[in-house]
Amino acid sequence: MDELIETMFRQHWSPQLDNVDDMRAQLYKSLFNQMDGYWSGNSAYLIMTEGGFLMGGKSNTNKRLTGLGLQFIKEMQKPAAIVADQTNQE
Repeated sequence: MDELIETMFRQHWSPQLDNVDDMRAQLYKSLFNQMDGYWSGNSAYLIMTEGGFLMGGKSNTNKRLTGLGLQFIKEMQKPAAIVADQTNQE
């Protein structure tokens, strides 16, 4: 998933973010902004929809996470120790 996130941000985000952790944090914030009905900017919206994290829709409509978006949110909400443990097992 990190490779997809990096690719989308390198193609659509300016100024460039330095690392994938910053990109993930921005994506996480942008997804929640969309889910809460806030505008997130064209670049962020493009990353979320073309990256497959969010189902696009017309303005002023509820947006829904895709399966990938839901997986990403759950992954971001896991305690760091659990994520580190899973990384070591792979």
